[in-house]
Amino acid sequence: MARPKTIRIDDWPIPEDAQADPKWPPIMLDMAAHIGPYATLLIVDAFAGQEVYVSKDPARSPFSDIIGADKAETMAHVYGVERLRIPGGRMPLLKARRAGILAACRAKKMSVDEGAAILRMPRRHLRHIVNHTQEALTATPMVLLPRARDARQLDMFDTPD
Repeated sequence: MARPKTIRIDDWPIPEDAQADPKWPPIMLDMAAHIGPYATLLIVDAFAGQEVYVSKDPARSPFSDIIGADKAETMAHVYGVERLRIPGGRMPLLKARRAGILAACRAKKMSVDEGAAILRMPRRHLRHIVNHTQEALTATPMVLLPRARDARQLDMFDTPD
């Protein structure tokens, strides 16, 4: 029998209130200054490790489907006729996604056990981060989507109609 799919941090959405970090690569900080951290992280998530040509024509922008026409126009204006090397951005993406989970644990919308399973870290370490650090204090809590129920399983507490 196949094991149920666990939610991984890479499946978690990038929070819209993501903040730029001074530790980001310079190109990410520059992009964030023009289009914002959230749109920058969306681009990094989609094009990580690639070299992308930015046309002067925003209609031909590879970014318009991801960040919208307005921000794609800004990218075309700032980086037009240039090849951008998009960094891998694994750590910035991880930190942004992790912020929503930490905030959800602080707000009691997610248990520390659930958060630790998603982040793949020991519960006591996550409990320490939640209770004793300032990380992600201003982040918006992100909650888990309800898991799909396996039709082959009986519900223990199902009440007859």
